[in-house]
Amino acid sequence: MNKEAMQDYTREIENAIDALGLSGFLELAGDVCHAKAEHVRSTWEDVSLARAWTAAGAQFYRQSGLLMFRFFDGPGPKGGAS
Repeated sequence: MNKEAMQDYTREIENAIDALGLSGFLELAGDVCHAKAEHVRSTWEDVSLARAWTAAGAQFYRQSGLLMFRFFDGPGPKGGAS
């Protein structure tokens, strides 16, 4: 990918994070991964690749939840400060 395209994508991602917040953006990325997993599973019948997309989506969801927990509900996991 060329430098100009990377800059354009970076701006678009920054705008999305500004609009949704980081936690919302990560949740959206998880949604996209799960949609990709379903598409791969139904169109290509590639179970391994679908699992990889599902796992990636789960990671985005986990990180989204951790951000919300740490910044809006008090101390981070295990009672420690973030």
